[in-house]
Amino acid sequence: MATFTVINGKAYSHSSCEIRIDGEPTPFIKDISYSDSLEPGEVRGTSAQMLSRTRGDYKAEGNLTFSSRGAAEECRERWGDGWMEKEIDIVVTMQEEGMSTIVDTIVKCRCKKSETGSSQGSDPNEEKWDLHPMYILKNGWSPIANLVKG
Repeated sequence: MATFTVINGKAYSHSSCEIRIDGEPTPFIKDISYSDSLEPGEVRGTSAQMLSRTRGDYKAEGNLTFSSRGAAEECRERWGDGWMEKEIDIVVTMQEEGMSTIVDTIVKCRCKKSETGSSQGSDPNEEKWDLHPMYILKNGWSPIANLVKG
């Protein structure tokens, strides 16, 4: 049986993560977040209550922040011109001793917005990317039945 809950005071944290962007380990990720939703449509009639629902529209989104502008620049250098059009996979692996490994994959995402922050004092310049993924596999689990992977 898989062990995902807190064990002997341990829980997954950001330092439990290895993040790979397009197959390359990328340790300079300050934060990463991603979400998905399946919003059903409502079938209504003359009743005050909903009569039925549709399967719905699936949507995934996310963002990440590079803790150094240089780390973002390394990605651009690998991809070249048109870097915001390149589809990439981001794999987040979470591991802690005595706990099961979790592997989430943010599939075929593109950077839809890049925001470079200014630094203050000795703080590094950061860069945030808003992501536009096709779908997210959470520990290998498909979010919807009959997922189109093409």
